[in-house]
Amino acid sequence: MDSQNLIVKHKPYREAIPPLYRAWICEELSRNEHATELDRYSSVARAAALSVQHWLGDEPGAPADKSIAGVAYCATLHSLSSPDFTLYEQVFLGNNLQIHFFDRRGE
Repeated sequence: MDSQNLIVKHKPYREAIPPLYRAWICEELSRNEHATELDRYSSVARAAALSVQHWLGDEPGAPADKSIAGVAYCATLHSLSSPDFTLYEQVFLGNNLQIHFFDRRGE
């Protein structure tokens, strides 16, 4: 599904996603069990992508295309825009998370 169809066909992610998914994304960020920051950010990206796939009705475990990655990244940014995160933390985390959603090696 291309990004234009996502925009036309679905409500904005923040309005449509259940609070449970937003909580899952934020929980992955705050868990102490991650060995490294790389593990933490990868886990957040996986949780967000799985949330979006479920929200869109995709098969569990289906490969995430660029549209899914883009929506998942936006969902993560929206999840961070809560009273629990300062503006500095939102920008810092958003910048650090970006590489875990988008593979730039082929560009």
